[in-house]
Amino acid sequence: MITGKKVNLRAFEKKDLKIVCSWENNPDVEKFFNDPYPKSLEDEEKWLKRLTEDHEYEAKIFAIEYERRFIGLIYLSKIDWRARKARLSIFIGEESFRGKSLGVDSVRTLVDFAFQNMNLHRIELEVVKDNIPAGRCYQKAGFTVEGEKKDAWFVDGEYYPVLIMSFLNPAQVKS
Repeated sequence: MITGKKVNLRAFEKKDLKIVCSWENNPDVEKFFNDPYPKSLEDEEKWLKRLTEDHEYEAKIFAIEYERRFIGLIYLSKIDWRARKARLSIFIGEESFRGKSLGVDSVRTLVDFAFQNMNLHRIELEVVKDNIPAGRCYQKAGFTVEGEKKDAWFVDGEYYPVLIMSFLNPAQVKS
């Protein structure tokens, strides 16, 4: 268990997949996922297997708990041990828990863990520019915008820009 100020990050378990599947099939949420198609439990199992077994996607996945309730997931993927970097992804699936700074606490908690316990130097991510709540969450957690990819996301017949954001380990940054 990794303890934050508001949330706990615990090992993600296969039994969590059924709940994640229901979250990802919510039409208000799926537009920010890579895959706009309805998800089955089998799809979620394949996703988990790819992240945990495929070296290209090597990942550390955590369930986010708030008041002992599973409310989302957060993970580091594409971990590159040589360059000491990884890609962060988060999803607060329980709608009633969004907008309460639980995402910010989750991101800060995992980033601190990654810097202190995994000796990572850089955490990066991409976020759809129109996903204002997510962008705000990342900035509050300490990420900075490095750039923008034009027309990099396609949903509902429209293209959207994607922001490239990063957080460097402050203990390892040269001044």
